[in-house]
Amino acid sequence: MESTGTRYLRNGERVGYQLVHSVQFPETPARGSAIRGNMSMSAIYRQRDSNVVDVFIKGFLNPAGGLTRSIITRSAAKALLSVSKNVHCAQMKKLAWSIRQRCPTMMERQADSVVCVTCLKRPSGTHRLLHRHLCCGVCARYVCSGCRIHKKLHFMMADRKMLEQEVAFCPKCYTEALNAKTVTVASQELLFNDVYGWNEVCAFTSGTEISLFDDLN
Repeated sequence: MESTGTRYLRNGERVGYQLVHSVQFPETPARGSAIRGNMSMSAIYRQRDSNVVDVFIKGFLNPAGGLTRSIITRSAAKALLSVSKNVHCAQMKKLAWSIRQRCPTMMERQADSVVCVTCLKRPSGTHRLLHRHLCCGVCARYVCSGCRIHKKLHFMMADRKMLEQEVAFCPKCYTEALNAKTVTVASQELLFNDVYGWNEVCAFTSGTEISLFDDLN
């Protein structure tokens, strides 16, 4: 069982929380091929300033399988410390969301984009041939190598396979995407049920299939 949300303290300060607790259901009987452990974990997130968030985590884990204590301790510590990657994951989700918000008519801008959208530098002869693949994944404008920002994003294919794709961004679109309101991004993902939908016209390079969706569960 898991619950995530925000609450206000008595002093008016808002904090985030995450609760994870093992619960046994009759519909999930014991399996001979696996031993289920039990865990309980609680985390509190307190924003100190615009760029710093205090994280407080407390929990326990009972593997119930007789595994070596050192292995359990190392695995549990690694899982708890992975919370530091939340910021990076949130930023990548915002970038993927900004790509999906792009209007189809923006593709027409590529034909008119003959200079870097940021510094106005003209592409070389080789870059003209690769013009489409050197454009920003959001505004579809050409971005030179000095201004271009590369990020590896993950998308869901129509056949529910996960795909990793490197996408190029111009500094302006990159900054605007990261400054998008988290509530707006999350609410639209839930509304349209499209968290990782892939849009091939936004790709910087051909994607690489990394794993099946079923394998991630």
